[in-house]
Amino acid sequence: MLITLFSTIVIFFGIYLWIVARKYSHLPGYLGSGFPIIGNLYYSLKNSFLSHDEILTLLERRLPPGGGVCVVWVYCLPVLAISDPSIVEKLAEHPAFVDKEPLVYENIKNVWIGTFVKAYSDSKWKQRRKIINHSMKNMNLINYHNTFVKISKRMVEKMGQETGPFKVKRYSMMATMESILETHFDCNLNLIDDNELYEFLEWGIEKVAKTFFNPVYGFFLNIFVAVTSIMKPFNQIVEFILKNTTDKQQIITKEASKNLYVEALLQQNISVDGNSEELKKEILELVLVGSHTVGILVNTVLVFLATLPEIQEKAWQEQQNIFGDSDRDPTFIDVKNMDYLERVIKEVLRFVTGPSLARRTKDEIIIDDMIIPPKTTVIVCSRLMHMDDDYWKNASTFDPDRFLENEPSKSYKHSFSFFGLGTRNCPGMNYSYNETKVMLSTVLRRFKVVSDRRFEDIKLSAQIMMNITEGQNISIVKRKT
Repeated sequence: MLITLFSTIVIFFGIYLWIVARKYSHLPGYLGSGFPIIGNLYYSLKNSFLSHDEILTLLERRLPPGGGVCVVWVYCLPVLAISDPSIVEKLAEHPAFVDKEPLVYENIKNVWIGTFVKAYSDSKWKQRRKIINHSMKNMNLINYHNTFVKISKRMVEKMGQETGPFKVKRYSMMATMESILETHFDCNLNLIDDNELYEFLEWGIEKVAKTFFNPVYGFFLNIFVAVTSIMKPFNQIVEFILKNTTDKQQIITKEASKNLYVEALLQQNISVDGNSEELKKEILELVLVGSHTVGILVNTVLVFLATLPEIQEKAWQEQQNIFGDSDRDPTFIDVKNMDYLERVIKEVLRFVTGPSLARRTKDEIIIDDMIIPPKTTVIVCSRLMHMDDDYWKNASTFDPDRFLENEPSKSYKHSFSFFGLGTRNCPGMNYSYNETKVMLSTVLRRFKVVSDRRFEDIKLSAQIMMNITEGQNISIVKRKT
C-alpha cells in the first residue's frame, strides 16, 4: 500500500516537473527531456542537494566559454543560467527584470529583511532604497572620510600587536562594522577587540550563505533563530542604535541633527507600517551587509598582496609618491588620487565578487529572439564571466593594469558586474571604494604584508562573496616606527 502510494506520488511529481519543463523546451538545457518524467525527476532531485560551489561547477560545465545560456534544475526549479555579458547587458535595465528570486533572498526572514534581500521592487522597497541612496551620496562620503581614517588607524594599531601569522579578516570585518555603525547610526562602539562577536559573525555569515541556494537549509535556520537566543549579540547592537538615536533626537534640534540613515528610516517606518521588528531587521541588514562585503574585500586585497610582492611594492610606491615620509592622515583628495590602489581593488573584486545573483522575471522577456517566460528564475553567472578568457586576457592571472587597457576586451560592461545590475544594484559602490582605499592605505604605509603561500595556492569558496578558505593567514613587517 505504502509502496503504491509512494510510486503514485513520484509519478505525479514527475509529470508536474515535465509540464513545467515544457515551457523551456525552446531554450538550450539539461532538464532530462530525453526521458521526460524519469529524466526530469532524476535531474531535479540530483541537483537539489548541491552546494553553491557545486552549482557553479555544474554551470561551468554546461555553459560554453565566451558566454551562453542553459536551463538546469536547481532545487526543483528550472533555472535559466546566463554567462553571456551581451544578454546580461540587455536584461539589466529591463522593467521585467527587477525582482530578486524570493526563494533565494527571502528565506532568512528571521535573520534580516531590508533593501538588500527584499525580493519585490514594490513601493515599500522604493521608499527604503531612497534612504540608502541618499546616505551613500558623495557629499555624505566626504563627511564619512574622517571616520574611515580614525577606525583604520585603530585597526592598524591592533594589527601591530601581532607577532606571527594571523587572520587579517578578524580585524577588517570588525573595523568595517565599526565604520557602518558610526557613519550611518552615529554609534561609537569599539568592536575591533570583540573576538567573540567576530567568531559569531563568521559562523552566522557562513550559515546565511548556505541558505541562498538551499531553501531547505534556510527553513531550518529560520526555525533555529526563532527558538534560540543566537541573535542576541546583534539584537543588542540594534537596540543600542535605536536607543542612541531616540536619545539624540530629544536633545538635538532638527537643524543641528546629523543626516543619519536611522533617523530617516525611523520617520518612514512610522508613516509606512510601524512594524518595529521589521525595522530592527532592516537595521541589522545594513550593519551585516555593509560590514561583511567591505571586510571581505579588505582582507582579500591584503592576502593577495602578501603573495604578490611586486604588486604590493607598486601599491606602496604610490603611497610614497602621495605622502612621502609624512605621517599625516590621508585627505579625501589623496584617496581619489590612489589610482593604482583602485585598480588593485577592482582586480580583487573580479576574483571575489558575489559569484552569482538570482532574479525572477515579472513578465515575458524577449532578448535577441530568445523568449524568457514570466516567473522564470534567472541566475546571472558573475563568477564565470569574471574568469572567462574570452573577456579577460589570462583571466586567472592577477593583473591590476588590465584596467588601463579598458578590459574586458569585448566592451560589455556586465562582464564586470561587481555591484549588481540595474535598479537593484548595490548603492554602496563609492562608499566601499573609499573605505577600502583608506583602510588599505593605512595598512600599507605602516606594514609590509607577507605570506608563505603563492598566489596559486589560495583557495576560494562561494559564499555571499567568494571567500578565502585556504591561504588566508599573513604576517606583517613594520616599514617604519
